[in-house]
Amino acid sequence: MSAVRVLLILYDESTRRTLRNILSEESNIEVVGEATGVAEALVQVDDISPDVVMIDADMPDVTGVEMMLLLKDNGYDGPTVMLGSNLDSLDEALRAGALGYATNEFLGEELAGIIGRATEGSLGSTAASWERRRG
Repeated sequence: MSAVRVLLILYDESTRRTLRNILSEESNIEVVGEATGVAEALVQVDDISPDVVMIDADMPDVTGVEMMLLLKDNGYDGPTVMLGSNLDSLDEALRAGALGYATNEFLGEELAGIIGRATEGSLGSTAASWERRRG
């Protein structure tokens, strides 16, 4: 089975580097590109044809949901995983069609599973872990 090809669309360089490092530990996931904004993301998606796109929920020029909709309008029909600093935008991301949602707090242990479930068409998020930790 070939590795899941992931495109990171994240404004913050530190977060991109952290994600790249976490995902490089997974034998079944390959980061194939990175973008920091709309124009770059549209070119990368078109050139690379990733299996999964991971989008920052809080980018400076657009929201993550707006980025998802722009990608869909430009022909990307693959799964999207939203990355946020909290669960405030979870419902909006899921209504817009995200198949996964991860918070920065849970990047390490759950990210590969969230990406895997998204590629299978199943919802993956850190909401359950967040609820367990809160309770």
